[in-house]
Amino acid sequence: RPSISKYQSRSNASSLHKLFSTAAKTTDEVEDVNSTELSSSIYDTQAESLSKVQSKFLQTMRDRGFLHQCTNLEELDDIMSKGTISAYLGFDATADSLHVGSLLQIMILRHLQQSGHKPIVLIGGGTSKVGDPTGKDESRKLLTNEIIQDNINGISKVFDKFLTFENSDDVKPTDAVMVNNDDWLSSLKYLEFLRDYGT
Repeated sequence: RPSISKYQSRSNASSLHKLFSTAAKTTDEVEDVNSTELSSSIYDTQAESLSKVQSKFLQTMRDRGFLHQCTNLEELDDIMSKGTISAYLGFDATADSLHVGSLLQIMILRHLQQSGHKPIVLIGGGTSKVGDPTGKDESRKLLTNEIIQDNINGISKVFDKFLTFENSDDVKPTDAVMVNNDDWLSSLKYLEFLRDYGT
Protein backbone atom coordinates (compact mmCIF):
# COMPACT_ATOMS: atom_id res chain seq x y z
CA ARG A 1 0.00 0.00 0.00
CA PRO A 2 1.24 3.53 -0.65
CA SER A 3 2.32 5.44 2.41
CA ILE A 4 2.34 9.14 3.17
CA SER A 5 6.14 9.20 2.76
CA LYS A 6 5.61 8.37 -0.91
CA TYR A 7 3.54 11.52 -1.31
CA GLN A 8 5.95 13.63 0.77
CA SER A 9 8.89 12.40 -1.31
CA ARG A 10 7.13 13.27 -4.53
CA SER A 11 6.30 16.74 -3.26
CA ASN A 12 9.77 17.34 -1.78
CA ALA A 13 11.55 16.10 -4.91
CA SER A 14 9.50 18.43 -7.05
CA SER A 15 10.31 21.37 -4.75
CA LEU A 16 14.04 20.57 -4.78
CA HIS A 17 13.99 20.27 -8.55
CA LYS A 18 12.46 23.75 -8.79
CA LEU A 19 15.02 25.24 -6.36
CA PHE A 20 18.20 23.78 -7.83
CA SER A 21 17.50 23.27 -11.51
CA THR A 22 19.38 25.67 -13.80
CA ALA A 23 18.62 23.92 -17.07
CA ALA A 24 15.95 25.30 -19.34
CA LYS A 25 12.65 23.60 -18.64
CA THR A 26 10.74 21.72 -21.31
CA THR A 27 7.03 22.33 -21.81
CA ASP A 28 6.26 19.10 -19.91
CA GLU A 29 8.42 20.20 -16.96
CA VAL A 30 6.75 23.62 -16.84
CA GLU A 31 3.30 21.99 -16.85
CA ASP A 32 4.43 19.59 -14.09
CA VAL A 33 5.73 22.46 -11.93
CA ASN A 34 2.54 24.47 -12.48
CA SER A 35 0.31 21.52 -11.60
CA THR A 36 2.29 20.92 -8.39
CA GLU A 37 2.06 24.58 -7.40
CA LEU A 38 -1.69 24.63 -8.01
CA SER A 39 -2.41 21.27 -6.38
CA SER A 40 -5.29 21.25 -3.93
CA SER A 41 -4.60 17.65 -2.90
CA ILE A 42 -4.34 17.04 0.83
CA TYR A 43 -1.23 14.96 0.07
CA ASP A 44 0.46 18.19 -1.07
CA THR A 45 -1.23 20.90 1.04
CA GLN A 46 -1.37 19.08 4.41
CA ALA A 47 1.30 16.38 4.04
CA GLU A 48 2.82 16.92 7.49
CA SER A 49 -0.52 16.85 9.35
CA LEU A 50 -1.64 13.88 7.27
CA SER A 51 1.50 11.93 8.20
CA LYS A 52 0.64 12.33 11.91
CA VAL A 53 -3.02 11.21 11.98
CA GLN A 54 -3.85 8.77 14.79
CA SER A 55 -7.36 7.71 13.77
CA LYS A 56 -7.38 4.25 12.23
CA PHE A 57 -10.00 5.40 9.71
CA LEU A 58 -8.03 8.45 8.57
CA GLN A 59 -4.86 6.37 8.36
CA THR A 60 -6.65 3.88 6.11
CA MET A 61 -8.15 6.62 3.96
CA ARG A 62 -4.73 8.27 3.66
CA ASP A 63 -2.82 5.10 2.87
CA ARG A 64 -5.32 3.93 0.26
CA GLY A 65 -5.47 7.30 -1.49
CA PHE A 66 -9.14 8.00 -0.72
CA LEU A 67 -8.56 11.61 0.33
CA HIS A 68 -8.41 14.79 -1.71
CA GLN A 69 -9.24 17.63 0.67
CA CYS A 70 -10.16 17.93 4.34
CA THR A 71 -11.21 20.83 6.54
CA ASN A 72 -9.92 20.82 10.13
CA LEU A 73 -7.94 17.60 9.71
CA GLU A 74 -6.35 17.75 13.17
CA GLU A 75 -9.69 18.29 14.90
CA LEU A 76 -11.35 15.51 12.92
CA ASP A 77 -8.47 13.17 13.77
CA ASP A 78 -8.82 14.05 17.46
CA ILE A 79 -12.58 13.38 17.49
CA MET A 80 -12.25 10.11 15.56
CA SER A 81 -9.47 8.91 17.87
CA LYS A 82 -11.50 9.48 21.05
CA GLY A 83 -14.69 7.55 20.33
CA THR A 84 -17.37 6.41 17.94
CA ILE A 85 -18.76 8.90 15.44
CA SER A 86 -21.52 8.54 12.85
CA ALA A 87 -21.15 9.40 9.18
CA TYR A 88 -23.41 8.96 6.19
CA LEU A 89 -23.23 8.58 2.44
CA GLY A 90 -26.24 8.88 0.16
CA PHE A 91 -27.40 6.77 -2.76
CA ASP A 92 -30.33 7.80 -4.95
CA ALA A 93 -32.80 5.12 -5.94
CA THR A 94 -32.83 5.91 -9.65
CA ALA A 95 -32.04 2.34 -10.73
CA ASP A 96 -32.59 -1.12 -9.27
CA SER A 97 -28.85 -1.74 -8.87
CA LEU A 98 -25.76 0.30 -8.10
CA HIS A 99 -22.99 0.88 -10.63
CA VAL A 100 -19.36 0.03 -10.00
CA GLY A 101 -18.59 3.65 -9.06
CA SER A 102 -20.73 3.22 -5.94
CA LEU A 103 -18.25 0.67 -4.63
CA LEU A 104 -15.88 3.48 -3.67
CA GLN A 105 -18.49 5.02 -1.34
CA ILE A 106 -19.50 1.63 0.04
CA MET A 107 -15.86 0.84 0.84
CA ILE A 108 -15.54 4.15 2.70
CA LEU A 109 -18.51 3.11 4.86
CA ARG A 110 -16.98 -0.35 5.35
CA HIS A 111 -13.63 1.08 6.47
CA LEU A 112 -15.48 3.49 8.75
CA GLN A 113 -17.27 0.60 10.45
CA GLN A 114 -14.13 -1.54 10.66
CA SER A 115 -12.41 1.39 12.37
CA GLY A 116 -15.01 1.45 15.16
CA HIS A 117 -17.49 4.01 13.84
CA LYS A 118 -21.16 3.95 12.81
CA PRO A 119 -22.05 4.13 9.09
CA ILE A 120 -25.41 5.47 7.95
CA VAL A 121 -26.61 4.47 4.50
CA LEU A 122 -28.91 7.23 3.27
CA ILE A 123 -31.21 6.02 0.52
CA GLY A 124 -32.58 8.88 -1.54
CA GLY A 125 -36.14 7.63 -1.93
CA GLY A 126 -37.33 11.22 -1.66
CA THR A 127 -34.68 12.93 -3.74
CA SER A 128 -35.14 10.29 -6.45
CA LYS A 129 -38.56 11.85 -7.05
CA VAL A 130 -37.00 15.14 -8.15
CA GLY A 131 -35.37 15.72 -11.51
CA ASP A 132 -31.61 16.26 -11.44
CA PRO A 133 -30.50 18.67 -14.17
CA THR A 134 -27.06 19.32 -12.63
CA GLY A 135 -24.47 19.03 -15.40
CA LYS A 136 -27.00 17.54 -17.80
CA ASP A 137 -28.94 18.89 -20.74
CA GLU A 138 -32.22 17.48 -19.47
CA SER A 139 -33.87 16.58 -16.19
CA ARG A 140 -33.87 13.11 -14.74
CA LYS A 141 -36.90 11.06 -15.73
CA LEU A 142 -39.56 11.26 -13.01
CA LEU A 143 -40.13 7.89 -11.37
CA THR A 144 -43.30 6.54 -9.79
CA ASN A 145 -43.38 5.58 -6.11
CA GLU A 146 -43.61 1.91 -7.12
CA ILE A 147 -40.50 2.07 -9.31
CA ILE A 148 -38.58 3.92 -6.61
CA GLN A 149 -39.56 1.28 -4.04
CA ASP A 150 -38.45 -1.51 -6.38
CA ASN A 151 -35.15 0.32 -6.86
CA ILE A 152 -34.72 0.71 -3.08
CA ASN A 153 -35.36 -3.00 -2.61
CA GLY A 154 -32.77 -3.80 -5.29
CA ILE A 155 -29.94 -1.58 -4.08
CA SER A 156 -30.52 -2.20 -0.36
CA LYS A 157 -29.43 -5.82 -0.72
CA VAL A 158 -25.94 -4.78 -1.80
CA PHE A 159 -25.06 -3.17 1.53
CA ASP A 160 -25.60 -6.38 3.53
CA LYS A 161 -22.54 -7.84 1.80
CA PHE A 162 -20.27 -5.06 3.07
CA LEU A 163 -21.74 -3.76 6.33
CA THR A 164 -23.08 -5.18 9.58
CA PHE A 165 -26.53 -3.75 10.31
CA GLU A 166 -28.46 -3.39 13.56
CA ASN A 167 -30.62 -6.27 14.63
CA SER A 168 -33.05 -6.23 17.53
CA ASP A 169 -31.25 -9.00 19.44
CA ASP A 170 -27.80 -7.49 19.77
CA VAL A 171 -27.32 -3.79 18.98
CA LYS A 172 -23.72 -2.53 18.86
CA PRO A 173 -22.62 1.12 18.64
CA THR A 174 -20.94 0.48 15.28
CA ASP A 175 -23.91 -1.26 13.64
CA ALA A 176 -24.91 0.39 10.39
CA VAL A 177 -28.36 1.85 9.86
CA MET A 178 -30.20 2.49 6.61
CA VAL A 179 -32.55 5.44 6.34
CA ASN A 180 -34.72 6.74 3.51
CA ASN A 181 -34.97 10.51 3.10
CA ASP A 182 -38.51 10.09 1.74
CA ASP A 183 -39.56 9.36 5.34
CA TRP A 184 -39.14 13.02 6.26
CA LEU A 185 -39.14 14.87 2.93
CA SER A 186 -42.57 13.66 1.78
CA SER A 187 -44.36 15.10 4.78
CA LEU A 188 -42.84 18.54 4.10
CA LYS A 189 -44.17 18.74 0.53
CA TYR A 190 -40.65 19.96 -0.25
CA LEU A 191 -40.22 17.59 -3.17
CA GLU A 192 -43.32 18.84 -4.94
CA PHE A 193 -42.03 22.39 -4.51
CA LEU A 194 -38.62 21.50 -5.97
CA ARG A 195 -40.12 19.52 -8.84
CA ASP A 196 -42.55 22.28 -9.77
CA TYR A 197 -40.49 25.40 -9.11
CA GLY A 198 -36.94 24.36 -9.81
CA THR A 199 -33.89 22.62 -8.54
